[in-house]
Amino acid sequence: MSSRCIQGLVCAGTLLALLFAPAPASAGALDDAVAKAQKKLIRDLKSVTKWAAGKRLTGFRHRTFELILTLDSDDRRARGVLKYKRKNADSPWVQDPGYRQPPDWGTSSLPKAEAKERAAIEKYRDAVLEALDAHGSGGSTAQEDLLEHLAGLLPKDAAIQKRLGRVEVGGRWMLPDTVKAHGMRAETRVFVRRAHGEEFLLAKRNASTVEKGWDMAWKNERRLVYGEVSSSAGRECLADMEVAERLCDRILEPLETFLGPSAAILLKTREQARVMVKRHPEWADVLPRIERLAGLYLPDGTYLSYRADSDAQRSAAVRQVINDGLRTKFAGHERGWITEGAGQRMTWYVLQRHGPAFVSLESTEMHTSNEEGHTLPEDPAAWNRAAAAVLKRDGPARLAGVMTRRLNAMGAPDVLVAYGLAAFLMETRPQAFLAFTRATIKRHDVDAIVKETLGADDVKMLASFLRRWCLEN
Repeated sequence: MSSRCIQGLVCAGTLLALLFAPAPASAGALDDAVAKAQKKLIRDLKSVTKWAAGKRLTGFRHRTFELILTLDSDDRRARGVLKYKRKNADSPWVQDPGYRQPPDWGTSSLPKAEAKERAAIEKYRDAVLEALDAHGSGGSTAQEDLLEHLAGLLPKDAAIQKRLGRVEVGGRWMLPDTVKAHGMRAETRVFVRRAHGEEFLLAKRNASTVEKGWDMAWKNERRLVYGEVSSSAGRECLADMEVAERLCDRILEPLETFLGPSAAILLKTREQARVMVKRHPEWADVLPRIERLAGLYLPDGTYLSYRADSDAQRSAAVRQVINDGLRTKFAGHERGWITEGAGQRMTWYVLQRHGPAFVSLESTEMHTSNEEGHTLPEDPAAWNRAAAAVLKRDGPARLAGVMTRRLNAMGAPDVLVAYGLAAFLMETRPQAFLAFTRATIKRHDVDAIVKETLGADDVKMLASFLRRWCLEN
């Protein structure tokens, strides 16, 4: 195996395995055994680099030293070869900005070098597995991480993957819950595509509204969309809003009620919004909010949106419908994870992107959207993996807070965890999602909620499994 393939940890464990895994007999003994095996692996890998040096495999040697740094971040030999320096023992290592990985010249010897490296890693794997078997084979995040560590080193090792509860599908090892999520998402894509086509055809031009001076107006039996954007953008937006309502009925169970707004005005600039609102003295209270928001409801219930980006217009309108669905299903809820977690994931189902964040102007909590330098990824596909990174750093505490936090108290890391949680529940445990959500609205005992609705022992166990699932999805 080429060490260039070693890119950190792969995801791990099934919830079932976590629930019934035995508790560790001796964490100290396990730590000692693993540390001993790790030191031997480092020695063996360094021996491989010496052998490779005589075969002109300079690039391979550098990649192996990179692997050594994942085992011992302060290994001086590896740091030196890879051109790292630091001012003193307390300062961070900094790599020379001019460093470039050298090429391999003796490429005929590369397969043998990789075989030697793999043999060293397999000895390490055997020692770690033996230690796990002797001192407890599961039941803690640390032990799950050990198995993940091995899976990262030997991603095609079936024995390790099976210990982690994964199954092989199309040459890829993944959690059964990931397989289930893939199926759910595929079905949802088909549903959305068909629904959008139907709703797009049902939209009709509304001449009476255009005659009042608007650039475009589209209407069906339930909704009207008009404004100063292109005709095609308005028609797409109307269809998207109808699809969003259908999706709410699909995921939240039939709501048997219309989800607003029934009318939406789409403008391109804030100034256009100001001008329009000023024409109605009775709407004077709305003007201050125009300066703070990019979309709001007018006193007559019409949703007013003012954005230059037509995609942002569509996603904002979709978010309004979905939020109304969540408010209808979970009446009176104040949980931010429902609004920004479930709401954004459902928006992604409709549009394959996310919508603008919601805020509550009446709440008093401090909004820390850039907490610890974290921001929401621009790539929609990166949100779950970003959630996994947050969970790895402070999973149980973060997840517990997310489950009970109000909207304006949520920063970007909270939104990411809420998003991963909502995606996991909707895609793998749809019935539990509804029960879990209701429980978080009414109660604050997060461990009891997790145990009663999901069957996990506590929020720590759920955070560990959720992190692994998010990495795969």
